[in-house]
Amino acid sequence: MPNDAKQTYSWDTNPAVEALSQGDFEYVLTQELLNQYREAVDDPEALFPTIAGKHDGRPMSNVYESSGPAIATRMMIECFNAPTVGKKLKITGGVDGRYIWRGRWYIVTSASCTDEDGRLIERQTSIHMHSAEEVGRKWQ
Repeated sequence: MPNDAKQTYSWDTNPAVEALSQGDFEYVLTQELLNQYREAVDDPEALFPTIAGKHDGRPMSNVYESSGPAIATRMMIECFNAPTVGKKLKITGGVDGRYIWRGRWYIVTSASCTDEDGRLIERQTSIHMHSAEEVGRKWQ
């Protein structure tokens, strides 16, 4: 989705839970991507280079403009089947919820990754604190 077509995310008007099918994307896992991941994690047998893709945030960022700085506060990854080099991977995701805790705004995003044969590769979920500039004020 081109940048000029992105929407502005509004805490007040967007639904708290939202499937973002217009932000879904696909790519082919190449041997080069697998090699780069294995080198980065210093494990020549690492099986899940999809972890480095941070799939859960991309459907939202494909649809919405950034609302400013955010800090990842938690990330959960469930790995089911190792992806196969040369297979197309499809990522579907959305917003799973949002909440305010101790005066700070948090958004929960998630994504599922399946291969072209329909095998579930992984699920990722992250929680991001928005208005992160507040955090740095204690050091000013």
